[in-house]
Amino acid sequence: MEMEELIRQITDSVVERLKNEQRPAMPERAAPRMPERAAPGMPETGEGLRKVFDYTRMDAGLPLKEAEAAAGIAKAKGYRSVCLPQWLVAPIAAIPMGDTLLTTIVGLPGGRSMTQAKYAETKIAIQNGASGVAIPVNMELLANGIKEEAKLDLANAAVPAEGTGSLVIALVELGDIPEERAFDALAIAESAGADEIRLSWILSGRPADREFIARFIRRSGLPVSVVGGMSRESLAEVAASGACGIGAGFEW
Repeated sequence: MEMEELIRQITDSVVERLKNEQRPAMPERAAPRMPERAAPGMPETGEGLRKVFDYTRMDAGLPLKEAEAAAGIAKAKGYRSVCLPQWLVAPIAAIPMGDTLLTTIVGLPGGRSMTQAKYAETKIAIQNGASGVAIPVNMELLANGIKEEAKLDLANAAVPAEGTGSLVIALVELGDIPEERAFDALAIAESAGADEIRLSWILSGRPADREFIARFIRRSGLPVSVVGGMSRESLAEVAASGACGIGAGFEW
């Protein structure tokens, strides 16, 4: 049997099992260590922006010394979090970070990996000391109208975080998708028990749409953070919209 056909059969089998599986009720999750949510009218400089700044260094070849430096900067400046590749979480978790969260992203690229893979990555990230794990919503499933499977995918991938106090961040990769699809992802994140939803322009490389961010925040029942497509000039405007976090690869 050809390998591609074998992989297809395994994937179809897993999706069918998840559709028919009665997922047990989620145990109560410990209150996550979430910083105070940004308030409208936040100042352009000073403590206000630093408290919601997510220093995001997801470079594939990021050396450990640079990751350590990023963590040190985040702690010293009082950033909300530092977001690093999952393979660097364990050594950085050994560094006292105070109130600064150590976060990572699993299921790359675009959340298209199998649920079991994202489950395993989430479990390892939390065991290694991550205080927040961003799990991408499978936008390919949403594009094909398979909303229930997308919700099961996110909910099951997040299971290792239950009872740990680690944030589950539903990552929504934006770009050329219709606006309503982003709101479908919001509904999935809310029903799957996520603690936060993060809008991302990382893969698209496009500037973050500040007007859309404001509309999304108004409709969201979850705290909303934003990553990618950000310039220094746009940080204050996004913070003023009520975003709980703003991720960028430069220092603030």
